[in-house]
Amino acid sequence: MISVNNQTIIERLKSRVNTDFYKLINDNNIVLKEKKRNIQANNGGAFEISVSVPEGFSILFELEGENKIAFLKIKNCADGVIIHINEDETLSVHIIECKSKLNDKEWLKVKKQFEGAMLRFKSICGIIDYVPIVKNITVYTAFREDKVTREEEATFFLGKGEVGNTNISNLVFDWFDDSIIFMGKKIRHKKLQLSINAENIGIGNITLI
Repeated sequence: MISVNNQTIIERLKSRVNTDFYKLINDNNIVLKEKKRNIQANNGGAFEISVSVPEGFSILFELEGENKIAFLKIKNCADGVIIHINEDETLSVHIIECKSKLNDKEWLKVKKQFEGAMLRFKSICGIIDYVPIVKNITVYTAFREDKVTREEEATFFLGKGEVGNTNISNLVFDWFDDSIIFMGKKIRHKKLQLSINAENIGIGNITLI
């Protein structure tokens, strides 16, 4: 594989990709914001998340939107993808999605959004002639209200949680773990309970690992 250094990646992004798709991270902290969402529609609500980024070269990709990478069949996409290029030129990929009320159905959708975000990122790599060597992937779910846990607890206490009952567990069991199966591989999953400030904005902090 021909090595592509950080400067080459920047030059190719600038020459081939619209700047509304990405932001170069020049600081060790970046804030993801969304203030125009309808909380009642359960699509995230307003949020403001401070993300601590490792030292070195990182890029934030904002790939959500039906008009972005329109040729992909999967239209779901997470709120943000942050890539960190390690010293050995491998990538650490971090995918972040925010939800308002996260229930069983929404958790299944979130996993599709993680996958869609990764596919869109790989599409960008193709556009700039860059073959990424992904060292690790971590996904993050930020939420205002965890209804998955509440629904599962209710199911158990109603007597539907006996050993061998797989009506729900096969769909959402990974919510209770610190990893999920993602595109055929086991990867880390981190959860973040958002706090609600006086302006009804969900706020929180994520440290990329």
